[in-house]
Amino acid sequence: MVDLPDVNAQPFAHVADWVELEVLTADSGALALATLADLARETGLVGDVHADPGDPDIDPFGEGVEMAADDAAMQFAEGVFTEIEARATRVGVAYPFLRRGELIERTVESWHEVPCVAALVLIGNLSRYAPNFEATLVGMRHEQIFER
Repeated sequence: MVDLPDVNAQPFAHVADWVELEVLTADSGALALATLADLARETGLVGDVHADPGDPDIDPFGEGVEMAADDAAMQFAEGVFTEIEARATRVGVAYPFLRRGELIERTVESWHEVPCVAALVLIGNLSRYAPNFEATLVGMRHEQIFER
């Protein structure tokens, strides 16, 4: 499993990028909402990693709302899953991910069936983990792939 990204602005979108990579490459081809919530809590992405899960975690999203750390982690995971659903709606049948209840699932057997999506997901995640990363594809940097 690839480490969760450090996020600040647009945390749902950045973690959704990570979810796409995880689901695309995982043997199971799926990720559960509760698993994402646990990871967000355990890594300190949401709340204090050392706090008691049932104790209030004051204002985890900067909205003036006090909630328990576990509740905040579940709310965060739900926000990420909602981002995946929105992407599926925008892209349509070409998007190889689908929300089924409490799971995000891959709709293809392997990333080999969607090499363009796999490349975009990989480049999107890699550029976040390695800020000085530059991919050269046929003499172009990754920022130029879709420029005309």
